[in-house]
Amino acid sequence: MTLLITALVTGLGLGAMYGLIALGFQITYSVCSRVNFAQGSMVMLGAVLGYVLTVRAGLPVIVAYPLALLGCGLMGMLVELLLIRPFADRGSEAWLMATVAGASCSTTRCSSPSATNPAPCLRRGSRRLGRCSAPASTPSSS
Repeated sequence: MTLLITALVTGLGLGAMYGLIALGFQITYSVCSRVNFAQGSMVMLGAVLGYVLTVRAGLPVIVAYPLALLGCGLMGMLVELLLIRPFADRGSEAWLMATVAGASCSTTRCSSPSATNPAPCLRRGSRRLGRCSAPASTPSSS
């Protein structure tokens, strides 16, 4: 019986999340007449940021979740400026594949094979962007 209740609650939560993602696709298409295939990655980014800010950084939920939402908004603006607008302004349909590529890159970068080590892109002390990296702290010169 407990397994049934757990499955029902999990299914309802997952279904609600899928419904919200689909609603986001619909709203985006209605407003812009464009489909953003990187939208699922935005949901993933929000979840990862929420986790990192609450669990790893120790921020209270009331502070961490608005910051995660702000981070998703900034990422959405970057997707628009870097992946959609350059192609759409030229009348090209290549922006569709650009959003797919952006989604693939962000999902690959923030995924981890281990559930105990989520979001290697947002690890404490990590300063990496693609192949470029910087030390977590700069050594003091004596």
